[in-house]
Amino acid sequence: MPLSDVLRKKLREAQYFLRQMNAVAMRPIGDAEEFEFLLSAFLSASRSITNALENRRYGAWFTAWQSSRTSSDTELLEFMRVQRIAEVHRDGADVEARVHFIPITEVRRADRSHPAYGFHVFGPGDIEPASVGVTAHWFELGGTQIEAADACRRIVSVLSDLVDAFRTDHPDE
Repeated sequence: MPLSDVLRKKLREAQYFLRQMNAVAMRPIGDAEEFEFLLSAFLSASRSITNALENRRYGAWFTAWQSSRTSSDTELLEFMRVQRIAEVHRDGADVEARVHFIPITEVRRADRSHPAYGFHVFGPGDIEPASVGVTAHWFELGGTQIEAADACRRIVSVLSDLVDAFRTDHPDE
């Protein structure tokens, strides 16, 4: 299989795990490890894209591509590399889970086909709707707290640019 096809497949794999993380991210409190399992898979799929280009004959090309990116993008790629190493070889990615409360009407539902399946609040307009606890996962990136799902969306965006650039510069590979 040509390398560009492998890279595209790994990008789709990372996008798949990102979609799964987004689905889990705002659910009411449930299995605390589910997000972390998905994050581990996401980091491995994402890292395999850059690893394939760093460690092959495309190393010089990858270095040139990376130097053309913003410092924010390169910091994000390095962060991904470090988190993947921590996840696979140490005690896990450095992610913090925090519970916060949101109105029950904001809970994400898998079935959005009919309003009857949603949450509704009836009563006087000045009464706050009931709240439910949801778990958010956070990274510290460059001294700033960032929601893990947001960081992963940014990683997918940078990797998508990388795969597109590789396909443009190496159309036959």
